[in-house]
Amino acid sequence: MEVFFMYDVVIIGGGPAGLSAALYLARAKVKAVLLEKSGYGGQIALTQKVKNYPGIYEISGKDLADSIHEQGERYGGEFSFEVAKEIIDENEKKIVITDKRKIECRAIIIATGAAPKKAGFEGEEEFIGKGVSYCATCDGRFFEGKEVFVVGAGYSACQESIFLAQFASKVNLIVRKNELSCSGAIVKELNGNSKIQVFYNSKIEKVSGNDFVQRVGIIKSEAEYNEETIGDIEYENNNKNTKEFEDNEGYGVFVFVGYEPESKIAPKSVKRDENNYIYVDDDKKTSVNGIYAVGDVTHKKIRQIITSASDGVVAAKIIETILLKFY
Repeated sequence: MEVFFMYDVVIIGGGPAGLSAALYLARAKVKAVLLEKSGYGGQIALTQKVKNYPGIYEISGKDLADSIHEQGERYGGEFSFEVAKEIIDENEKKIVITDKRKIECRAIIIATGAAPKKAGFEGEEEFIGKGVSYCATCDGRFFEGKEVFVVGAGYSACQESIFLAQFASKVNLIVRKNELSCSGAIVKELNGNSKIQVFYNSKIEKVSGNDFVQRVGIIKSEAEYNEETIGDIEYENNNKNTKEFEDNEGYGVFVFVGYEPESKIAPKSVKRDENNYIYVDDDKKTSVNGIYAVGDVTHKKIRQIITSASDGVVAAKIIETILLKFY
């Protein structure tokens, strides 16, 4: 008995990987739909400036995502705002259950990306949206003329500290270890900004306040403490090595300590690593036939916009080739 498929391919996730897959499948005239739960771009939509995408000197992450989306639509690509809730594997047939419908297809591309990790300090969950944020582009302007804290040591933390310095009166970059882990060019720009103070070997212990963050407690971290790199914090209690900042006007606390994969949608039979990133082969195939994974949700060493886009293209081209036998 012939099985009717609504689509050949369902793409779950509208970041660079998913959008690139949708673009290439649209150009190949493959019947596909991309499902996105909120807005196109994923994490890059939160990035104020992208300066390392080949052929484009500088562009906002949102504009880049919108451009790829528009390009896909011009070639007839189908995009839908709906939430994918479950994937059912029935061998030759795959089923995606969303908040709106049940979709039957031949292949699925999981492009769900990764979400920001929590830093783990006391009060973090309580004050999300009340001073604690994971998106400087979204919330930076709310703290114009105020003092803010940035938690992290990587590219995002450094880049967003520079961005926040446009609005904030002061940016305190809190680094757990004794060095930053971003490019020399970014470090140079960071050090050249008089509004930014880097506090090494430190971490936020807790935040508190009434309706918003009014107090921030800093503590020396256990990692490689060095008197010369502690910044200009004068710790008040030599036994506890803590310092509390207090301002009734409120603080912004921006957290950039990495990401965790949004891989829960994948069936349990899809193999993952110890951190729940999905294992794929060179063709972006998972351990389950007909299910592919691309971008930041996968187990990989390099996580860049261009590598995510490449993943999406690879999966699309492989699927296009496989589908030829059905037509």
